[in-house]
Amino acid sequence: MRRVFLPPQQFGCRNPSPVWRVSQVLVILVGLIMVGEAQEAGPIVPEGPRPFLHFEREPEYDLPELKFLHEKGVIPLWLKALKRTEDELTLRVAEALLVAWNMGFSEVNKDIGDDLLEAFQKTQDVTARIGLARVLIAMDVKNASDLFAAAVTPDSYSLCEVLEPALARWGHEPTIKRNLARLNDQNTLDVWKRLAIRVLGESSSTQA
Repeated sequence: MRRVFLPPQQFGCRNPSPVWRVSQVLVILVGLIMVGEAQEAGPIVPEGPRPFLHFEREPEYDLPELKFLHEKGVIPLWLKALKRTEDELTLRVAEALLVAWNMGFSEVNKDIGDDLLEAFQKTQDVTARIGLARVLIAMDVKNASDLFAAAVTPDSYSLCEVLEPALARWGHEPTIKRNLARLNDQNTLDVWKRLAIRVLGESSSTQA
């Protein structure tokens, strides 16, 4: 069979222009040259310090006063919740009471100290005890000293970190003596030595 080759013009096609092929090569070469020059020039570094906004005076913003609102009678409900045995609930109530104390709520005062002490004695959870202790310390409930002293153990640094400075501030002599011994013992770990310095700094005792 004889093969017949038809020219591209028969199908409406044009021969590729040699000028176009040359132009493509030129474009590629120019691009490579520009990339090479950019690499040789190195990164672009801005000249001088970056501009920044400057105000002649501090701008004033009209912000609304923030208020901590709570429903009337919620504090007795929180105290009732402390009677329960869930440690997570105890912690949340303690955190809420601390906020209320710091905000100056009249319902949160030293009269609720006994409820907090009872909850502290009931739970053995370290995190819950820390939460309750922070409220008692903020309220300066000094009759918590015996419970705090009994709760201090060498295997619970996080609890000691909260309780011992308060005990020293309240003049608890065994706590002061224990931390003096820690500070003078060469085998004491650095973390406990730093705590001892904090504790003794809270004490007004002449021994410290």
